[in-house]
Amino acid sequence: MVKATRVLLSVAVGTSRTLASQLLRQDRSLAVSAAFATSTRSTATSLLRQSSIQRSCRAHSTMSSSEPSSNFRVITYNLLSSSLDDAKSHIMCDRDNLNSARRLQRIQSKLAAECAAGSVLCLQEVSLLWVGQLHVWLQQHGYTMVTANYGNRFNGHMGVAIAWPQQTYEAVDVCIDNIADTKRWGWAPRTTSIVTTFSILSTAARSLMKLLPWASTPPPSSQIGGGNAADPWADAQRRHNQMVFVRLRRRAGGGGGGARPVCVATYHMPCAFRVPPMMTIHAALAAQHVARLARGDAHVFAGDFNFTPDSPQYALVTRGALNSSDPAYPVPPPWEAPIDWQPQLAAPLRSAYREVQGREPELTNWSCIGDNGEFSGCLDYVFYGGELSPTEVIPLRDAAALRGQGPFPTAAEPSDHVMLGATFKL
Repeated sequence: MVKATRVLLSVAVGTSRTLASQLLRQDRSLAVSAAFATSTRSTATSLLRQSSIQRSCRAHSTMSSSEPSSNFRVITYNLLSSSLDDAKSHIMCDRDNLNSARRLQRIQSKLAAECAAGSVLCLQEVSLLWVGQLHVWLQQHGYTMVTANYGNRFNGHMGVAIAWPQQTYEAVDVCIDNIADTKRWGWAPRTTSIVTTFSILSTAARSLMKLLPWASTPPPSSQIGGGNAADPWADAQRRHNQMVFVRLRRRAGGGGGGARPVCVATYHMPCAFRVPPMMTIHAALAAQHVARLARGDAHVFAGDFNFTPDSPQYALVTRGALNSSDPAYPVPPPWEAPIDWQPQLAAPLRSAYREVQGREPELTNWSCIGDNGEFSGCLDYVFYGGELSPTEVIPLRDAAALRGQGPFPTAAEPSDHVMLGATFKL
């Protein structure tokens, strides 16, 4: 009896232990399941939060990258060469405003705002005295500058330049060309007449005089805008005005990697308004060369063109051709006739200011040089071609708003030209 009882107790104890063990395993399993469920919910919540953050970041990244890649800003500014700001020439200006060092500081203040905006800078009348200083200053602002200096001793060997923010754009192409060399010229027949011989000797004498330091004096102010009216073709050929052309592409780190390139060119047209056919030749050659270099890419052609909105040259650039009956049309001499060249464009250029404002600025240059009298008018433009659309321009004051504040340079306008600029949508 006792033995049977022990057996029953042993079985009961074993059964209890087995049940307890099973219950313990079930509890552990339930705890693990609960913990896994909690972990899963936490992980899912975390993943959802990360996904939301990533979507937000992608949206912000898309906005920040598309905005700069779709906008492209270009300014143009004739600085007035440091060799051309003398008080004897600018007879109506305060001497303090003609100080070259002070003018450069004021010019840099204007350019600093454009550097902060990431603008591409087109500059004219950049003298050798200022080239080095501008290189250093622009480098400090993260800019690369390409220059072409071609002038003479009198004007400080002034030239043109383009500068762009290096972190934003990479240069794909850079071209510096003498515009007169972009055309094949005919050969005028040689003559030995007394008049021709005298002309050759006179030219040689003038060239020799330029080499003498004491003879390097400014030309009479009456020569401003002059040229060889008797032979505008020869006059156009001997000009050495140069163009700077760059093809830029936005860097990947600049918000828009792989973006289509855009071209920018700047030029300072010869100041020869007294010889309109020569001006027409150079206007056509320059615009043709920009289109040739652009090769179908969108392009901006900005600078000081030395012609007004009502001029034949402006009509040529914006319409693509000039009527052959126009007095400014360059009728070729017999030796130029065999050369297949016409002063016309494959496609006309458009003006950013005219597109945005409906008209060109009333005044981009205000000067009074010697006995030439006072001049104020529009000589500077931001032309463009290809798939570009101007969205805004730098607003300029008209003559009425500037009454009594010129001629330039002044404390507010350190050059005899004002800065123009336009923002384009690519």
